[in-house]
Amino acid sequence: MKILEIGSGEKKEYKNSICLDKEKTKITDVVWNLEKIPLPFKKNYFDLIYASHVLEHIKNFDELMIDLHRILKKSGKVRIKVPYGQSYLAKHPYHVRFFSLNSFSEGWNLEYQKLFKVKKRYFRMGVTKFTSFLNALNPIINISQPFQEFCEVFLFNFFIPPQEIEFELERK
Repeated sequence: MKILEIGSGEKKEYKNSICLDKEKTKITDVVWNLEKIPLPFKKNYFDLIYASHVLEHIKNFDELMIDLHRILKKSGKVRIKVPYGQSYLAKHPYHVRFFSLNSFSEGWNLEYQKLFKVKKRYFRMGVTKFTSFLNALNPIINISQPFQEFCEVFLFNFFIPPQEIEFELERK
């Protein structure tokens, strides 16, 4: 299985992955700025692309998503973790976009949304040592897509929003 981790920084999620980052670290295999398209990989090369807390920094997001589609094999997957748009993690000065439950849904009629099918959406309430106790709510909030939508519209605006949202996309 060929795996690409983009914006990997100093942490590797998958053992035999190729790690791409704009800065050289001890795990970086390819030094590359994600704002520069096309990425330096062949078409239909990867089975899985993993992006954790990097896409919220990308200005040319649409172009990057289209290029990820190019380098991903047919039925390949993209796993994405980003701060949820209403969380305190999203309010970082270097973030250029926010993510919500429907960020990858086809309803916005954006080109990249036509290239992927959303396979999974998952809210994570706590990601720090001070908020991890909130993860007890994760199974309830993520019980179904309609309940996720209910929580986003009615609960997160008035109470505690999740800190992170995870997506799994499949290449069409």
